[in-house]
Amino acid sequence: MPINVHIIRTRYPHWGNYSGFQQFVRYLDRKKYRPWLHEVSDNHADFPIRNRIIQNLAFRFIQRGNMKWYKLSDLALEIRLLRRCLSLNPPDVIHYLDGEHSARYLPMLLKRLPAEKPRIAVSFHQPPGIIDDLIDRRVVRHIDILNVVSPDQAIYFSRFMDRDRIKVILMGIDVDFFHPEPHLRPTGQFNCLTVGHYLRDFKLLRRICQGFSSRRDITFRVVSSRHEGLDDLPNVRVYKGIDDVALRKLYQQSTLLLLPMVHATANNALLEGIACGLPVVASALPGLKAYVPGREALLVKENSTEGFTSAILQVVQNSECHQQMAAAARQRALELDWRRVTPLFEAMYDDLAKSS
Repeated sequence: MPINVHIIRTRYPHWGNYSGFQQFVRYLDRKKYRPWLHEVSDNHADFPIRNRIIQNLAFRFIQRGNMKWYKLSDLALEIRLLRRCLSLNPPDVIHYLDGEHSARYLPMLLKRLPAEKPRIAVSFHQPPGIIDDLIDRRVVRHIDILNVVSPDQAIYFSRFMDRDRIKVILMGIDVDFFHPEPHLRPTGQFNCLTVGHYLRDFKLLRRICQGFSSRRDITFRVVSSRHEGLDDLPNVRVYKGIDDVALRKLYQQSTLLLLPMVHATANNALLEGIACGLPVVASALPGLKAYVPGREALLVKENSTEGFTSAILQVVQNSECHQQMAAAARQRALELDWRRVTPLFEAMYDDLAKSS
C-alpha cells in the first residue's frame, strides 16, 4: 500500500509554477507514496468563522508565544487535519513544508492521543539569526523528524533537539525549465541581475550600483516587488510582476547573478540563476555556501562594497573566468535537480512510516 503523506504548504503569491520548496511533490513515486497537498493562505482567509470580533479574539489567542507568522488559516487547517487523524483513514505521515508558519498545535495534540497516530515531519527555512523569534520550542520537541535546508540550521536546532532527528536536505531546482540559452550572442553589455526582496541588503546593492554609474557597459536589473527605491539610479532597471517565462529570459540574458544578503538558507533566485548558467557574486553566508561551494560563485566576506565591486569586475572583465563559472554553475544545478533531491524525502517518509 502507498504511504499516505499529507503535505502542508503556505501559499506564497510570489512563487511561480516552477519555483519553491513544494516542487519535489511532483517527483514523488506515485506507486509508493500518495501525496495530499494542502495549501494554506498566508492570512485569515481560510478561517470558517467570518465574524470580525471572533476572528480578532482567536487571532489574539494564537499569537501568544513566538509564532507570529501563524495565522487563522493555519489554525483552520490543523483542525481539519486533526479530524482526519481521528478518522478511519488517517495519514501515515504529515509533512509541514513551512514550519515557521503552520506547525503549532497538531504535533503536540497528536502526542497525547493513545491510539496509533501519524508521524510528523516539519521543514524549516529561516536562518539561525532570526528563527528564534518564529518558532515555539515546545512544538519542536514533539516533531518526529525536523528537516532543514542548510547545515547551519542543523547546528542551531541540535542545541535543543537530538541530532539524529534532524535531516539536512538541500532544496532542489527544476533544471528542465530553468536552463541556459545557448543561442544568445554576446552584445558587449554586462547585465548584473538581482531577484527577490526578502533578506536582501538593498542599501549595499545601492552602493554597488552607484559605484558603477560611470560604466555604460555595466547595468543592473532588479526583479522585485519591493526594490527599496533603486529605480532612481540611471544604471538600474526594475521589473515587477513578470511571469515565469519572462523571469527565465532575464536569467538567460544576464551576465551574473548578484545577491547581497543579510541572512540566507535556501534561495530560489540562487538556484534558478545557476540552473540558467549564471555565475554568482553573493554574500559569504553559510547558507549560500552550502549551495554554491565551488567555482560557480565568488562569495564576498562581511558584505564589503569594495569586495562586491572587485568580484563583479573579475567576472565581467575575464571571459575565461566567466565561462568557467557559468559551466560550474550549471553543473552544480544539475547536482540539485529535483529528481536527485526527491529520493531523500522519500527515504525520510519511509523511515517515518516504519516507526509508526
